[in-house]
Parts: sequence; structure tokens; C-alpha cells
Amino acid sequence: MLESRIQPPFEGSSGLGASNAPGLTRLASATFTGEFPLARVDFSDSTLPVKVSLEAFSPFIPHEPDESGLPVAILRYRVANPGTASAKVSIAWSIENPTGRTQARDTRVNEYRTSERLAGILMTSPELPGNDALKGSFLLSVLDSAGSRVTHLRGWERSRWWNSPMFFWDDFSADGELGPESKDPGLVGALSLGRTIAPGAHADYTFLLAWHRHRQRQEVHTQRHHRRR
Repeated sequence: MLESRIQPPFEGSSGLGASNAPGLTRLASATFTGEFPLARVDFSDSTLPVKVSLEAFSPFIPHEPDESGLPVAILRYRVANPGTASAKVSIAWSIENPTGRTQARDTRVNEYRTSERLAGILMTSPELPGNDALKGSFLLSVLDSAGSRVTHLRGWERSRWWNSPMFFWDDFSADGELGPESKDPGLVGALSLGRTIAPGAHADYTFLLAWHRHRQRQEVHTQRHHRRR
């Protein structure tokens, strides 16, 4: 995982717990640098044959409030290959569908979509009432994936006893790709982007996290209209 190792004390009512898959391999350390409007993380691990860093930001364009307010986070991972041979490198991003659910049953849906410059998983809850605060959509996508290997899981395999992270890791670590999908996918969608990096070169892996809450925006426009009248 592109995170530093979990630090002690390893204690609590259930030890490390099940959240965030604490049993998966992590890197030795990470250094965070915050310089507005960018957040930078440099990862370090002597056993990793490539160098990895992350620049994360949301749109910020001076004098352009609408463009600066776009509901999207951009995560740009840069992988450098200092070796003497080409390296096949894949980065996978996983997240659970964050939209709401009805009280009666879970109606959340994950769908794989592609366009000219994007490929990703659209997450919705179509049966949620329109006035619910969590009504909307969420998108996990990669940007400019031409010439790369994009694979996906609409959902990690459902399992008892928190085995889903293990099934995901066994799949991804085998070949750097995702799939085939299980017959009973859950709601943790995953997207993998793979590139081949020449010796001494680097490659960027850009993931987008975008969302919208359509109903609330309509209500704001209605209120403004009434005030003008």
C-alpha cells in the first residue's frame, strides 16, 4: 500500500481493527510537504525498486471561482525507474461507494464507464430519495490512460471475516491487474493503471475523485430565484 507503516502502540478494543486493511504490506516511511495549493508525499522503502511520490490538489485558478470550486480531487503519482531494465508498474485505487443507502436495503450501484480521456467507476444509489443529503454520485477514475493497462473491479469479492482485502491483494499482486470479477462483487470498487517505465525514466499515474449532489444544488438555485422575486 502507498502508505507508511502503521506505528505503535497496536492496541484498542480490537487491536488494529479491520478498517483500512492493516494486514496489507506498507512502505517503510513517507514524508509529507504541504505547500499551498499542493500536498506532496515522498515514499521511501529500501526494498522497493522504484521511487514513488504523490502530488495531491483540488482545482485552484486565481480569479476563476467556478473552476476553482469543481468538486474533484486530483492525485498524481509519479513513479521513477532508477534501474537498468524496464519496469512494469501498476497502481490500484480502491474505495467503497460513499453514496447513501435506504433504510430497508442497500441499493448502491457501481458501474464501469469510459470516455475519450477517462476510465473509471461511477458510484450511485439510484433508489435513494431525491431529498436525502447523500443523494448524488461519486467517480473514481484515471486520466489519460491511452497506451496503458486499465483494469477494474466493480467491487471487491464479498466475504465473511474481513477476507475481502486478502482476495483483492491476492488478485492484484499476482500480475498487477484486476480481475476476473467475482460472481458476487461488493461495494468497494477498484481501478488499476499499469505502465511500462524505461530505465532512467518516469511515468505519471493520475487518479481523479469527483462527486456531485444534484438535488441540493437545485434547491440553492430555487432559493435564489425566490429572493430575486
